[in-house]
Amino acid sequence: MASSEHPGSQATKVSLSINAHTEETTASSTSSSSLQFFEEHGYFCQPNADIGALIEKLYDEKRAGDQDVNLAYFASVLQSIDSMTELLGQYPNVRPFKELWGIVPRSYYSWDNPSTTKNGMIIYLLGPKSKGTCLDGSHLRRDDVKGLGDDHTIHAPNNKWTDRFSKAEYDQVDGGILCVHPVLWHKTESGRSIVFGAKRNDNKR
Repeated sequence: MASSEHPGSQATKVSLSINAHTEETTASSTSSSSLQFFEEHGYFCQPNADIGALIEKLYDEKRAGDQDVNLAYFASVLQSIDSMTELLGQYPNVRPFKELWGIVPRSYYSWDNPSTTKNGMIIYLLGPKSKGTCLDGSHLRRDDVKGLGDDHTIHAPNNKWTDRFSKAEYDQVDGGILCVHPVLWHKTESGRSIVFGAKRNDNKR
């Protein structure tokens, strides 16, 4: 998994968003609206070598945990991606949340339960050779899971919680961006990332 950081800074606003490629079994389909795709499927994945190179450099230099490495640190790259501009434009409130993340390959996990989730989005900035699986539409599940795993996420107790959803696999050789709904079941199977959170202005889930 990884070490974590929770900088004490207050939520800030960014004018960003995301253009992505994801598919049902191969994480690589285009959507005319990244926001629409995210809200329907619960995830959005965009390959981007510049993000991958930044993440790799930060880890190699042992600076990934530095307080100045926040979402705004990556703004120049994110602003150049039309789909990111659309998506983060609807989720402009960056939360004081940051995790240095590795892999959770053996079970599907989510960051929140349906009864407690806010209108938010989890943003993985992926280093090179990042692979994983999202369960399409699982952000619409209604049942809560009690307790947290050692990594402070919520793990699906067994296959009954996950088998009804289609798998969408992503394989970002050069790195990129993965946005997931806080309730979406997913796995991170290889690679390193830095994780941030953002929130909508409205009351939409």
